[in-house]
Amino acid sequence: MKVNIKSFVWTVIFAGLFFGLLVGLQFGIKSLFVDDRFEKQLATVSGIEDISIDQEQVINIQVSQEENIKTVYEEIDQIIKNKRYTVNVISNSTEKLDRLGEKCEIAIEEAMVRGNFIEMETYVAQLAHDNQAEADVFIDEKRVYLQLRSGSNYLYRVINRPQTVQELANRT
Repeated sequence: MKVNIKSFVWTVIFAGLFFGLLVGLQFGIKSLFVDDRFEKQLATVSGIEDISIDQEQVINIQVSQEENIKTVYEEIDQIIKNKRYTVNVISNSTEKLDRLGEKCEIAIEEAMVRGNFIEMETYVAQLAHDNQAEADVFIDEKRVYLQLRSGSNYLYRVINRPQTVQELANRT
């Protein structure tokens, strides 16, 4: 009976080591080859100043102020395709721009529900002007892109549009 228990313990230990080796190997291959390949490809996108990819599959990008965030984001989409990465756009913002961005997001969310994108763009432009800033809003079938600028500071927000009626209902 003691022999059976010892062999069982050794089997569990070796199975655990083998499983750990497999998980470690998968993590190593992913971090060495996949993330590095994306970083190199993303570095070729015009307007990206800095890139980092963390272990939760989040791509953090710093975009220069002069760039059109919609164009940059579309190029990033082409590179990562339908893989499960989340793109986080890092801005050179201030507290004032952050508050302005939050106010603009309310109008953007309303426009996505009501479909009044022209009114929203006019409202966002006026709101930015009242706060000594400039605003650009870009829209495609997947997202709404907000760019705010004030002096050398800028804020980029990328807001996903609901793709189904159910997603739209869940937003309200």
